[in-house]
Amino acid sequence: MIELKGTIIIPRAAYVEAEEALQEHIMATRLEAGNIVFEVEQDAKDPEIFHVFEQFIDQQSFELHQDLGAKRRWGIVSKDFKRDFHIVEI
Repeated sequence: MIELKGTIIIPRAAYVEAEEALQEHIMATRLEAGNIVFEVEQDAKDPEIFHVFEQFIDQQSFELHQDLGAKRRWGIVSKDFKRDFHIVEI
């Protein structure tokens, strides 16, 4: 199993455009083969910080998710957002 934990910064100036794209990305990801968990939650104290938690059954499923995500509107909108992700194999 592959697990990703971390944060992404969505600048307030980009939030309106990013919010809809993020919701589409979340819904699409949850339907992907191999996805176990995909959660994105806005920080209670800093609205620009979003906490991300993902689990996929294997490396192949995770890599497919990465490829699909980069091609979605979310991937385009968020390509320059600061990310701090940690990926481990469980």
